[in-house]
Amino acid sequence: DNLQAESFEEIERKFEETNVQYLPTILPVPEQKTWRSSPFGWRIDPFTGRRAFHRGVDFAGRRGTPIYATADGFVRYAGKDKYLGNTIIVAHRKKERDEQGQPYARQGGYQTEYGHLDRIMVKQGEQIKRGQQIGTMGNSGRSTGPHLHYAVRLRDQQLSKHRGYQNPEDFIFDNSGDYMWAASE
Repeated sequence: DNLQAESFEEIERKFEETNVQYLPTILPVPEQKTWRSSPFGWRIDPFTGRRAFHRGVDFAGRRGTPIYATADGFVRYAGKDKYLGNTIIVAHRKKERDEQGQPYARQGGYQTEYGHLDRIMVKQGEQIKRGQQIGTMGNSGRSTGPHLHYAVRLRDQQLSKHRGYQNPEDFIFDNSGDYMWAASE
């Protein structure tokens, strides 16, 4: 019984050592220079005036404000999107390679999306680290002013109710290790 508990603790420790850096748990923006302008969930769309599901959290601030990767991973996409404008999508897992050495996207894991950027500072396929600046806040795409649209998606659940999108606020911790919005919700 004690051996089983020790084995479980060892597995848990190894998981944390090797995988915690792939969980998107930090703010993608400087806390002092931004504010949350639109939460995850149902809201009135600012363009249509209709009720629509918002798949991320918007952080407003000044154009040029730094945007940071919220976890280690690799850039799956860096370019333009019809609605999000200049966009970066990061897969938060180790970059896999096939027998020929070509990178491929393994199923599973989280991915984060950073939209409406002014500047993209990374390239598709690039390995990135938690806290690395990947772009700057902008007003590109379908946007009402400078902000970051930040979304977290669980890739195994793309056919689920919200296509795998999760509330980013459930992941973000403050410096004390507590959830950022726990006190305000």
